[in-house]
Amino acid sequence: MTRIEISPAPDLYAIEFKFRPPHLGVSIVLTATCALAAQLKAWSLFPEYERTASSTHVYRARYCEINWDNGRAIVVKQKKRPEILFPNPEEILK
Repeated sequence: MTRIEISPAPDLYAIEFKFRPPHLGVSIVLTATCALAAQLKAWSLFPEYERTASSTHVYRARYCEINWDNGRAIVVKQKKRPEILFPNPEEILK
């Protein structure tokens, strides 16, 4: 079986860049059709993070709120969607 994640409309993704101590991490929230597209978009916006970040984590966000007074943000993760299983074409033709 082949697993395909279908997302016709862009979703909200949060990309977390973690750095080595004593530096803090950075979170970027943007829209994309899949997690890989979100990560590539974040790297194109901030290419220096691709080289200096010790790790990168991408997840779908359900809700995001930014407090512009102190610069803090709240991001609520979205539960994973159920996967749709498709049979391989070779299995159907047998």
